[in-house]
Amino acid sequence: MEEYREIITALVVATLIPSFYMIAYVLKGKEKGILAFFKTLACTIEMYVSSLIPIMLFVVAFTRMDSSDMVGLLILDVCAIVFSAPFFSSLIKRISNDFEVPFGFESHFLTIIFFVVAIIFVGAATIGFGIGYMSGEVSIFAVIALLFMLVAIIIMMVVTKMKADAACDVERIEEIKKIERKIGLALGAAMLVYFIALMVFGV
Repeated sequence: MEEYREIITALVVATLIPSFYMIAYVLKGKEKGILAFFKTLACTIEMYVSSLIPIMLFVVAFTRMDSSDMVGLLILDVCAIVFSAPFFSSLIKRISNDFEVPFGFESHFLTIIFFVVAIIFVGAATIGFGIGYMSGEVSIFAVIALLFMLVAIIIMMVVTKMKADAACDVERIEEIKKIERKIGLALGAAMLVYFIALMVFGV
């Protein structure tokens, strides 16, 4: 059974997804009744199948890889993210059909998914590179670059949320744009310092 642990783990996690979805549907779904329940349950099969490959890739990445093979780990993570696109597409379609959602839900949901995936990916890579740095296998500049990316993504997410909240307030939007420009200049200056340090001290 040990050699099949990734497959078993992926199947278990993939099974949890439609299970939680159906619980949410029973509580908040648009249609009620036995027929609607089983119809929705049948439609979750697409989500289940499309989630298997990305889940398995993530499982393999975090059970078979270590900090000494960060390139391989990152490649597996990228592949998992790419293969998760059909799952998220299916999930968005099902939520739009089965729940009462506000106007513009799909674009808003995709934005959230993008930022969550980016933060998880860069965060995991930062942890891995940090472990590699402590073991002497990864340069400190690689860790700093990933931390820089993580901070930039979080700032982008906050600014995007602020813009969405102030969508109808023109003055507030202009204030946010000014803040965004200042943040952009600060990030640009930090990047310049980073590259100067990289050229001076080497990798």
